[in-house]
Amino acid sequence: MQIDPQDHEIPAYIAEVLFRLQMPEIAREYLNRARSIKPSAPFVRYIEFVAAHAEFGMQAALPLAWQLVEEGSEDRKGSWYEPMMYVMMAGDITGTQAATL
Repeated sequence: MQIDPQDHEIPAYIAEVLFRLQMPEIAREYLNRARSIKPSAPFVRYIEFVAAHAEFGMQAALPLAWQLVEEGSEDRKGSWYEPMMYVMMAGDITGTQAATL
C-alpha cells in the first residue's frame, strides 16, 4: 500500500486519535507533519482545536472553536460540527448563551 506523502489528513487524523488517547507528545509530531504539508487546511486547524482542549482545556480551546465556527468551513470529519457543539456546550457550562451564532 502506498500513502501519498502530500496527504495532510492522514497525519492529522493520527494526531487526533493520539490526543484523545492522552498521548500529546507523539500526537504533536503528527500534527506538526500535517501542518508542514497544509497548515491552513480546515481539518488541520480542527486538530489544533482538539490539541488545545486535550492539553490546556476549555480556556485555550474555546477561541479556536469560535474561529472555526465563524469561518464556516467545510465540515470535514467533524471540523465544523464539533467546534459548534463545543461552543454551545461552553455557553451552557459558563451560563452564557451562544446567541451570537
